[in-house]
Amino acid sequence: MRQRVKRLIQQSQLQQKLEAVNVELQQLVTIDGLTQVANRRRFEEYFNQEWQRLKWEQRFLSLILCDVDFFKLYNDTYGHRVGDRCLQEIAKAIKDIIKCPADLVALW
Repeated sequence: MRQRVKRLIQQSQLQQKLEAVNVELQQLVTIDGLTQVANRRRFEEYFNQEWQRLKWEQRFLSLILCDVDFFKLYNDTYGHRVGDRCLQEIAKAIKDIIKCPADLVALW
């Protein structure tokens, strides 16, 4: 009986570890490592989900796209590290103005 209880406890602990690793893996698959915003895969999943929901509710979908003009020149002039920091700051600024929890900031 003790062995059985011990095995059940171990299985439970392994299951919890597996679930934690799966959550971490899901984040790695859907979050851009540099900017910490949703990546293109997550954007496409979210867009399709919202499109279907809003179509069913007969409501509008808003989408805002932005582009960083002359970013290649900026990157070439100041270097990739500075360019990376610039992209991080842009992503942070956009995330900071989002008010609705259902809104998604993503890197295309």
